[in-house]
Amino acid sequence: MSARPRRRAGATPVAVAVAIAVAAGAGAAVTGCGAASDGGGPGSGLVFDPCAPLSLLLDPAAPAPRAGAVATGAALWNDRAFTRLAVDSSGAANLTGGAQVVLSFQRAAVASHGLYDPAIATIFLNVDLDGDAHALAVTVAHEVGHALGLPHVAPSRRPSVMNPGNLRVEPTSEDAAALEALWGPCSPPAPPEGTPP
Repeated sequence: MSARPRRRAGATPVAVAVAIAVAAGAGAAVTGCGAASDGGGPGSGLVFDPCAPLSLLLDPAAPAPRAGAVATGAALWNDRAFTRLAVDSSGAANLTGGAQVVLSFQRAAVASHGLYDPAIATIFLNVDLDGDAHALAVTVAHEVGHALGLPHVAPSRRPSVMNPGNLRVEPTSEDAAALEALWGPCSPPAPPEGTPP
């Protein structure tokens, strides 16, 4: 599969009218992320192939705890679904032409943890999560799930990283299976050179 972001058949861009920081200022009742209305998945706008490399672009000046939590969020998917997520905080131009999602930290309403805007391939994250590395890692994994095409999963259906407002549940085997159902299986990464079989 291609490393380029692509639209599913029949997809239309999803307009996110206001970033979470503005929505919070306007008094909007935002709970969880802003992908609730589009549902993610096929027909939801711009999604990325989880089996192809995808860079999560982080500001080079990001504090170490924030960068560590973002890396953990990416690793949660890589470990469970063999995705090819990498955190790039180099600040360098994209010389490889690979797919990228920008991470933007902003102040928002306490109830709003994050939002994936497929129109601009950007994940907005609430700076209030900086004090809780696990909650930030799970929120990154949740929003990356939307970037990979996954919709919300009702908590009454099953525990999932894709539960709205989730701050604790990491990607589960069922989440990995949902990703596989959309895209097909991703192969495990090759072992490092020199590793015995």
